[in-house]
Amino acid sequence: MEPPISLSERDLRDRKVDVPRSVRSLADADIPLRIRRGRYCAGTVGQRAVPSCVDEAGVEPQRRIEIFAEIESALGNWRWPGASFVLRSGSWARDLVPLEQYPAVSLGPPGIDRDR
Repeated sequence: MEPPISLSERDLRDRKVDVPRSVRSLADADIPLRIRRGRYCAGTVGQRAVPSCVDEAGVEPQRRIEIFAEIESALGNWRWPGASFVLRSGSWARDLVPLEQYPAVSLGPPGIDRDR
């Protein structure tokens, strides 16, 4: 959110806590629209064939356990009004969901060595 006043442990922790505090609560009507869970079917990702979750080794199809969950939410503060994000969790999510890496943003004014 806002840059920390200093690079002290407490100031960094306080700024990190601002993020979860600014997440908007879901209204009851939004829950079925913004939360998903389930199991995946066979298909393809790019050129790679992906088996159904029940065809994976060690999975018991009769148990009908959901192995994927997703929630859409948004930030509710003055700087990032309505900025949305998606949290995903599942046994396959890290293999199939591409993650983009961005360069680090400077934590202080120019000329300060932040690795000290």
